[in-house]
Formats: sequence, C-alpha cells, structure tokens
Amino acid sequence: MQVISAINLRRSKVFFGDGADVPSPGDDTWNDPIHVARELEKRGVDKLHVVDIDAALEQGENNVPIIKQIVKAVNIPVQVAGGIRQLVQIDELLQAGVDQVVLGTLAVQYPNLLYQIVRNFSPDRIAVSLDILGDQIRYLGWQKSVEMPIKIFIRLVESQGVNRIIFTDIERVHTMQGINFEKIKEIAEYTRAMLTIAGGVRSVTDIQHVEKLRRYRVDSIIIGKAIFSDNMDLLNQIQQYRQQRKT
Repeated sequence: MQVISAINLRRSKVFFGDGADVPSPGDDTWNDPIHVARELEKRGVDKLHVVDIDAALEQGENNVPIIKQIVKAVNIPVQVAGGIRQLVQIDELLQAGVDQVVLGTLAVQYPNLLYQIVRNFSPDRIAVSLDILGDQIRYLGWQKSVEMPIKIFIRLVESQGVNRIIFTDIERVHTMQGINFEKIKEIAEYTRAMLTIAGGVRSVTDIQHVEKLRRYRVDSIIIGKAIFSDNMDLLNQIQQYRQQRKT
C-alpha cells in the first residue's frame, strides 16, 4: 500500500488547516513547502500529493512556482491537484517533472475532454478526483455539487480512458475519525480503475483496513492532518509496521 502525504499550499506556504497540529509549533520552517517536502521524503512517504488551494478556489493566484521547486527538491514522485482546468496548465506541470496531474472541476464540467487529455499526456500521468460529500460529487474547491449519480460519473470518466481515480471522503477530511471503510468499499466496487483513497486516516489500523481492498484495485492512501500530528509519529508507526511485515 503506497503512502502518500498531502501538502496543501496557500499563498506559497504550507496550509495545515484550521486547528491543525503543526510539528514544532513556533518553528517557521514548517511554513516552507520545500522543508516540509524534504522532511516527508526523509521520513519515508512514497509520494507527495500537493494541493494548490488558491488555484482551486479561483482566488486569482496559484502556487505553480513553488510546486516546481518542490519537484526539484525531492526524489519521490509528486502529484498535483487544485485548479488545473486548462491543457496548458497540465502541460506546464508535466513538463516541470510532476508525476501525475489530478483533474477535478475540469473532469466534472467537461468529462468528454478527458479522452483527448489522456491521449495527449498518457493515462499514467492523468488522474481524476472524485470528491464526495454524502451522495454528492463536489467540485470547484468543494463549493459546488453536480447532479449526477456517482456510479454514472465513474463509468463516464473510465470510458474516456482514465485509469486512476482519487476518492476523497469530504466528511472525513481533517477529522482524524478513521476511514469510512464501507463507503470506500462501495466506491471501489463501482470502479474498474486503480483507486487512491483519502479522508479520515488517523492510524496504522486504517492502512491495514484499506489493504483488505487490494482486490478492488485500491493501492494507495493519501494522509493529511494525521501525518503532522504528534510530531509526525504516524510516519514512524508506518515504517515500523512495514518492517514487521517484512519479517
């Protein structure tokens, strides 16, 4: 199971979210995306999931220059999400060395463009974000919803050649309540593409639960708030768990 750490960017700095724990409070280096990315790599995460919050919310700015610096600063893959709604943006990020671009609003509003995008840039470089609140698909920074059944949307994007879906359980984001296993399984049963899940992770136990869904092509998990809590102890626990599995 691939462990992916989320880094949220806002105004060129790391945004931990309201009320979130910050490693070493008072240490301004934790606002620095480059420092955080390198620290996460050093502690063993497999991949970075960088979210450009400013671009996602259409606030007239983006964090692309910082994203390019992150890509150069680490030796692990970087995937990018948030506000990517034009072909030129996709091309710029991939040319800069981003491993995979995650499309949300574009996929919801113009799903028929996905075939061209996947064909132009390769299925391995394009993922679609499936952000769910209750039974609704959310987009535009989770501010709007679309009146389309989840199963139909999944089938639609898969028909365009998409082979990676990133499912975020919005109700669990930043809560550290644990994953909603049944919800993940429900989505996984709809899906033929490979599936990355996010939302609610709080412990190694959640990773163990998700590993039970490998037969449904669930192969990776994005962790946000929990990674930065308790001085990043979760990453130590994950490494210990992986070592135990090897013995």
